[in-house]
Amino acid sequence: MNILTLDDVHAAYPGAGRVLHGVSLAVATGGVTAVLGANGAGKTTTLRTISGITHRRGAIRFEDRDITGLRTDKIARLGIAHVPQGRGTLTGLTVRENLEAGAVMRKDRAGVRSDMQRYLEVFPRLAERSGQRANTLSGGEQQMLAIARALMGGPRLLLLDEPSLGLAPKVTQDVFRTIAALKEQTTISMLLVEQNSALALQLADHVVLLENGRVAASGTPDDLLASDAIRRAYLG
Repeated sequence: MNILTLDDVHAAYPGAGRVLHGVSLAVATGGVTAVLGANGAGKTTTLRTISGITHRRGAIRFEDRDITGLRTDKIARLGIAHVPQGRGTLTGLTVRENLEAGAVMRKDRAGVRSDMQRYLEVFPRLAERSGQRANTLSGGEQQMLAIARALMGGPRLLLLDEPSLGLAPKVTQDVFRTIAALKEQTTISMLLVEQNSALALQLADHVVLLENGRVAASGTPDDLLASDAIRRAYLG
């Protein structure tokens, strides 16, 4: 069963040309779908379109509900959290205050306390630095905080945009180990946009390759790696 489906989705930004041209993809409930492709392929726009940021047409369904025409805030309240490029932490607040801010729309205070403890265990570096301001954290720690803050909203689908962007290779490995732990320890579904195809392929259950705003290929990681042409053209 799929938690998210896109069917023949086209998208554009105000005053600009179309970026997505008939994109179709799905995220299985509890699964991870990775979207790969070169810069400018439409990966980030795909996530922004799901979040309601672009002009769009086609059909976007979340848990069998059509969300194509909804505003960004309404989409978020349905249970979709978007972690954009560039971390997006509240730099003047501490780690704990950032996590509390992520849960500001929730009413279940006992659940918030439980999730705070849970995600500080999933992200032990954040637990060690819970009293530090976000702007004093390393790049990798800020990325972990951005993910944890999104999770504190209680989403059922997490949109991750280039979590390795600007990070050193060792730090990138740490971030992806944490994302893998989320996959193993929670039921949260993920749509992952990533330039590091090797790490994405290790994590994903399904992969979509974008080229010039169109789906060039899709399948399981094993399916795509079995094709010499796809491997050479898209997967390094």
